[in-house]
Order: sequence, then C-alpha cells, then structure tokens
Amino acid sequence: MITTKIRGRHPMRRELVRSSWKARIIALTVALSPWMCVAASAVDVTTPEACRAEPDNDKRRDCYDSLVDHKIWTSESQQARSKPQDKGSPEPQVSDSAVHQDKNVLRTDWNLAGDHEKNPPALQAYKLNYVLIGSWSDNPNYQPHSSRPDHLSTVQDLDSTEVKFQFSLKSQIGQGDPGRILDALGFDQYRVWLAYTQQSNWQAYNSRNSSPFRDNNYEPEFILTLNRPDSSAFKLLNIGIEHQSNGRSNPESRSWNRVYGQAGFEFSNFTLLARAWWRIPENAATDDNPKILEYIGRGEIVARWKMQDWTGRNDAVTLLVRDNFSLNPNRGFAQLDVSVPWLRSRQDPNRIRLHFQATTGYGQNLLDYNHRQTTVGIGVAFGDGTD
Repeated sequence: MITTKIRGRHPMRRELVRSSWKARIIALTVALSPWMCVAASAVDVTTPEACRAEPDNDKRRDCYDSLVDHKIWTSESQQARSKPQDKGSPEPQVSDSAVHQDKNVLRTDWNLAGDHEKNPPALQAYKLNYVLIGSWSDNPNYQPHSSRPDHLSTVQDLDSTEVKFQFSLKSQIGQGDPGRILDALGFDQYRVWLAYTQQSNWQAYNSRNSSPFRDNNYEPEFILTLNRPDSSAFKLLNIGIEHQSNGRSNPESRSWNRVYGQAGFEFSNFTLLARAWWRIPENAATDDNPKILEYIGRGEIVARWKMQDWTGRNDAVTLLVRDNFSLNPNRGFAQLDVSVPWLRSRQDPNRIRLHFQATTGYGQNLLDYNHRQTTVGIGVAFGDGTD
C-alpha cells in the first residue's frame, strides 16, 4: 500500500519539476529578449547587407545611421589607442632662417627682401632718434667763425650744458629691377628713398638769454639703394645727394651740398656702413664754410652692434668715425652712442630706451664745423638705430 502511493506520486512530481523548469526558461528568455535584440542589432550594424535587406524605410535608414555611428566610434577608438601618450606640448622650434632674419638689420631697415613690396611703411627710422636732456661740452663754441672775413660772430654767453636732439626719417618712393648692367654686377633690385634728418642744439637751461636754440641743422636727402643677394655679407650700395644747412644768416650761416656713395655690410649682429662723399663746388665768394672737408672730413664709417647675445638684453652700440683722409693735419670726429631698454610697451618692448652719447673732434654740428670739443650726454632714444 505504501509502495503504491509512492509510485503513484512520483510521476506527478517529475511532471511538476519539468513544468517548473520550462516556466523558468520561458521567463529568462522573455527577460533577455530586449538585450538579445540589441545584440542582434549591433551585429547587424556591422553588415551593410542587413540594412539593405530591411523592408521598412525608416528602419533601413536607422540601420544605416547605426552603421555610420558604429564605424565612427570604431575609428575614434582605434585612433585613441594608436595615439602616443601626450607628454606635454613641445616648445616651438625656431628655424635658423628666422633667427637670421631677426638679426638682419640692413634687410629690415632698407626693405632689401621686399617684405613691404606692396605696402611699404609711409615713414621709417633712418639715423638715430634721440633726446639728450643734458649734453655737456668741455669747450663750448663761444664765438663761431669761418675763414670768410665777414663770418666772425660776436662772443656769446653760453652754458656748457644744453639739450641736444635729433630725429631722422626716410620713406620709400619707388622700386624696380636694376637692368642688365647692374644685374651683371650682382644687384637684385633698386629702391628710391627720400630722407630727412634734423639735429638741434638748444640752450634750454640758459634762462638769462631766453633759452635760445644755438643751432639747427636741416638735412634732406635723395637716396638710390641697390641691394645685393641676401647670402652675401655685402648687402647694399647707396648713392645719395644731400643738402645740409642751418638756416642762419651771416655771420653764422652754414650750408653745403654733397654726393656720396655708401656700402653696407652685415655679419650676424654687427653692421658696417662705409660712406665717402664729394662736395658739390660752390662759388668761393658765397661759400659760407670754406675748407669744410678739411674739418668734417671726406668720409665716415658707422659700426653698429646688437649685443643681445652678450648681455641678454637688446642693448645697442653705435660708433661713427669721420676723417679728412689727410696726414697733415689730420682732423675728424667720433661719436659713440649706447642705448639700453628702459621703458617698455606692449607694442614694442624696446622702443623707449636710455641713451648715452659721447663725441670728440670737429663738426658736432654745422656751426661748429671748424671747432674742436668733447661732449658727453644722457637722455632717451626711440629705437636703437638698428631696427
């Protein structure tokens, strides 16, 4: 009896167990069906054939969109894996040509490379531009004179310290090809300039005499520049005609005209300008300054150093030497200018500079063309004469 009950219940239990497992499998299948659909969709995305086989237009479009998104994601992932680890942005490399161009003062000053071919600046610095708030002389010219009989001034009441300033500008007015002859001589182009320089000596602290201007020199120039290849140390040849006068009446009137040739050389941060001139003859009866060549000289050399490599700052030194090319007697003039950065601005950190000047010899200005003295001055400069 007991055995019969057990046997009678056993098949039913097995049926219940089977039913329970079927229910669990069905429930699990229903629960996983969304994920299985997503997985199937993901697999289908990787095959364009599956998209083409989709009969519904909206679904087919979504399929293609998913395919594109999948490819973009895969491509970005591969790029991210293949991209090397960022170890910080490297410092920008400065080419040798850029450094050379920065040091090439004559190229910039005279537009030798045609950097301003279409729109050259209306005005550019020419010679040094400065204001000396104090310029002291060891031998002021109390009685200016020349060898002309009527050119002896009265004795003047002067201070040994005065204000001296100079501004000098030039403007390019033309350019072109040099032609066959000059091209055969190694010149690439020519440029035409107009220049103007004014130097003034002002007795600003001489209040007892109403602080007069002791002398003003006006110097307009016409310059033809022939530029050489950039690879050559010989950069340019200037041919110019120049007028210089002080606008005074007798006995202090001084004026003359000259034609000159000037060669420009550059060696890294050192430039050299060598110039020789010929005075345009004047009538001896009206010549205000006879024998001016014997005092001011017949030529000059201007040497300029940019000393950033030595001092770590944009210091500049300019040395001008004039000579009459004569041994008996030998006369001339020397001027040393040193400028260092002082007041800085966002536009140009070296535009306003502290300036020192020392001169010795004949011809600091036209009125003193035959007077020898030594001067020392301090003030400010605008630029350094090399930029």
